[in-house]
Amino acid sequence: MTFGTLESKLWKVLDKGHYDVDLTAEQKHRIKCWTDLNCPLWPDYQYRPTRPALSEK
Repeated sequence: MTFGTLESKLWKVLDKGHYDVDLTAEQKHRIKCWTDLNCPLWPDYQYRPTRPALSEK
């Protein structure tokens, strides 16, 4: 319970109301899935030990 939607600054802002943002249930679901999968940290699904180093690219 240290990352994802429960700790997301984005959801704290959206839950309080952010201007006139009105997300549909599906839009909320998609963003929450993205957040809960820790995608802001890992942008893909590659297994970390086999990931090429940034300097190799």
